[in-house]
Amino acid sequence: MISPLAMTAKKVIEAAWLNGPTYDMAVQAAEALESAQLLQSPETAAELARLRADQAANDREYEAATARIAELEAQRDRRRDRLVVLQNDALNMRGSLSPNGQACKVPFPLGETLAPAVDWLIARIAELEAKLSEAEQASEANFWSYVGQKDRADAAREDAVAALIEAAELSPEHAEALYERARSIAKAPTWPDHNQLGKSSRTPADATPVDTNRRARLLAEISKGGRWKSGDVVRWYKANDLRLGIHVARRDLKALRESGALAQHDQKGVRFYTLARQRRAATAPSKQDGEGQ
Repeated sequence: MISPLAMTAKKVIEAAWLNGPTYDMAVQAAEALESAQLLQSPETAAELARLRADQAANDREYEAATARIAELEAQRDRRRDRLVVLQNDALNMRGSLSPNGQACKVPFPLGETLAPAVDWLIARIAELEAKLSEAEQASEANFWSYVGQKDRADAAREDAVAALIEAAELSPEHAEALYERARSIAKAPTWPDHNQLGKSSRTPADATPVDTNRRARLLAEISKGGRWKSGDVVRWYKANDLRLGIHVARRDLKALRESGALAQHDQKGVRFYTLARQRRAATAPSKQDGEGQ
């Protein structure tokens, strides 16, 4: 298919041949094309090609620039929305730090930025956490000091009761009552109960899961045989990394006795426990005891 430019050249040539003088037809056609400005030099053709290439490059750059502008505008909109959110957060924070009609939460006026107030709050939190840690350590130390003192007092009481049983041949219950009566008369100091340490005294029915687990392990050890006293239980605690004293040992033995798992035996100057099925064997006189009598 002939192009528009070629069609124009054809028409110019035909008009020249039809109306012009009769001579060389090629010369006549060339002069007609030149007269109609349809001819160009090689330099002009090269320049036209370069300009067309530049135009194509400019078009591509324009498209890329347009896309980049659209991307930057979208980024600007997102940042504007984020800035609005941050401004609202800052206003809310200012309202929390300095409520209307109330004292400021920080010991200085709020400035244009909230960074000083935030830094002060972080430092204050660290200070309070350090004090809390110190208080917890001191409380734990005081508690274990009390436990140690209570254990020593309980051991002294047990020794005193045992001495009364041995010296006067009293029953354990009578000896304990006599010891408590003597303390009351002498106005001996009494030890604080668990309520004074922020803890509640518990009966076996109120045992915690920790108590139940520990007593189950203790019963498994006692089931291996032998006679168990409170001192034996304390040594078992120590062997199992349990920081518990003799009063807990007595409570555990009592709980196991009340549950029917252990049998209590009171003999002259001593009280001990065995598995319930061993009660008859423990309380019955042995063959050697009969022979000794």
